Amino acid sequence: MNQPYYEGDALAWGDASHLYSNDEGSTPSQFHRFSVAASSFAEVDATYLDGVAGAITYSGGLIFSEGGSVINPSPVPPATPQLAGRYINADGTAGGGAIAVDTILNRVFFLNPNSYDVTSRTISSFDEQKFIPAATLTIDNILGDAFDLRRWGKDGLAWRMRTDFRGNGTGQIVLVNGPFVLRRSATVNPAPSLSSTVPSNGSVGGSNLWLTVVGSQFVPGAVVQWNGADRTTVFVDSGHLQVAIPAADLAVAQTVTLQVLNPDPSAGPSGTLSFAIQ
Repeated sequence: MNQPYYEGDALAWGDASHLYSNDEGSTPSQFHRFSVAASSFAEVDATYLDGVAGAITYSGGLIFSEGGSVINPSPVPPATPQLAGRYINADGTAGGGAIAVDTILNRVFFLNPNSYDVTSRTISSFDEQKFIPAATLTIDNILGDAFDLRRWGKDGLAWRMRTDFRGNGTGQIVLVNGPFVLRRSATVNPAPSLSSTVPSNGSVGGSNLWLTVVGSQFVPGAVVQWNGADRTTVFVDSGHLQVAIPAADLAVAQTVTLQVLNPDPSAGPSGTLSFAIQ
């Protein structure tokens, strides 16, 4: 579809009918809003916003940019996008490179920007709502350019590397996990409790399944165990978790034991709950 726009290459979907883009590399940046339907695509407006730089990501109704600025893309009123705030590092610089947002943990993570002869990677963590630095972590002897920072698992971050302009580094995936990523409570986490699952049982030979675990006293970072083995778990709220069950777990008829562990330090695991595959 031909359109008379140049929008750069930083894109983020708000939902199926709202697309946003940023003129990556220009300051002040022009932030664009688009309306998308089954048979139409139209630009709503373009607004210059200072400090909105690099790639953008949508989370919790806001747009987060690598430049550290946060945009409210749909304020009412006024109708035009507005800056909601900016993350400033302890050294006075704003934002960083690749960005990951976790609204459940109330954290925003930045990698230091790509540049010449970078030999280490610093991850900066911010309180998402208060816009203040929370912690930093530096990992030495990592060469090359870094892209696509993502939250990974219950307490991890991941990003991809590639060779930089001078040929340093190689293509690889870097994983970091631990208390730097997952905030620990100053007090002992409560012991979780299990009551039911939705669906209540599985079908032999079924396809991949999102299983909702219902209970109480779940905290961010809680993980569901399937016969003692961790499964990918998404925290919904203190009474609900979603766990990804691969088709391989449903291949044969059996009764599986489910259990929930809150992150350390904790008061111990939940009791067990049986899940029948029939």
